Amino acid sequence: MPPSAAERYERILQADPRSRVFVELARALLEGGDAPRAAEVCRNGLRHHPTSVQGHVLWARALLAQGQVEEAVAGVAGRGGHDPPPAGAGGQAAAARVGGGHAHRPPT
Repeated sequence: MPPSAAERYERILQADPRSRVFVELARALLEGGDAPRAAEVCRNGLRHHPTSVQGHVLWARALLAQGQVEEAVAGVAGRGGHDPPPAGAGGQAAAARVGGGHAHRPPT
């Protein structure tokens, strides 16, 4: 039987604790109902990638799933980081940054 996504991500993260795969592992753990482990993975991953928006959002979701509302809110309050744009979204992401947060077309 092939390993699950979470198991594959765990192996990658064990080999490279600084890997951004912590986000995918946390997502898989949350989907699998393991919020405590997802929160731990996020906490550790955010030590290496403190500006990861996805990491902070997943950490907050994991905390909320455990009923830790105040910690979740405190964990995302005042976040100013960013994640790299998804593949293929470079033009839109650049336009959004240049255009004050809104993707737009130049006037014709």
